[in-house]
Amino acid sequence: MRQRFSEDRVELEAHFADRVQSYIELGETPEQARISAAEKFGETESVVRELERRKLMQSPIVRAAIWAVGYMLLLFVFKAAWERTMLTSIYAMYVVAERPMRKTCTARRNS
Repeated sequence: MRQRFSEDRVELEAHFADRVQSYIELGETPEQARISAAEKFGETESVVRELERRKLMQSPIVRAAIWAVGYMLLLFVFKAAWERTMLTSIYAMYVVAERPMRKTCTARRNS
């Protein structure tokens, strides 16, 4: 995997060198050509870091770890929802069912 990163770095440096050469051919000094190429090309280090980050995210180990964490979070959410449902059911069975009925219905009939 490290070899791929170094290959990317070599390829970016080759593109940068080509751009510097093209500016030199247009009549700029080598120092001016490097500055112009750097302005047009951007920061090579940040590009290399982004490529490394993207390749790391495509790694099977990293993808498996991300999948596993997502799966565990999903299980946690469903478990919490299930427990809440079960607690609500238990509450309904034991607490609500054992409440004494209100006597408002019989009081109305008597009046």
